Amino acid sequence: MKIKILSVAEQSDKLIVEFECQAGKGLARWRSSPCRIIKGQDISIELDIRANIVLGVNASYSEELSPLITIEDNGVISMRLVVESQDEDGLAYCRLSSDCLIMVESDGCLLLDIGRSINLTLQSYELELTVI
Repeated sequence: MKIKILSVAEQSDKLIVEFECQAGKGLARWRSSPCRIIKGQDISIELDIRANIVLGVNASYSEELSPLITIEDNGVISMRLVVESQDEDGLAYCRLSSDCLIMVESDGCLLLDIGRSINLTLQSYELELTVI
């Protein structure tokens, strides 16, 4: 996914990057070499979610179909993802933008509705960026 780096902050010995992409603005933990971070830089990254989808806890279905990522006032990340497919073992493939398909685990034997959107609420440390 292509992003623009807006800011970088250190939090508990980890680098947290604020970024902008097709779907909006987000925060994520930086997993590449710190020397590669340049504010204002456009880069291609892989976005990983380090949390399981648990309906009723951190996820709910949405009637809105357009993918979205936003930063709430309390630093929580809200994402709206479109479920494209799901493996038998619960691994879901969700679309954030035309250039970003994210693999995310679902809780237990939860079967998600393919083609529907889910709202997902995460902490910034549950999202990770890796430069590709």
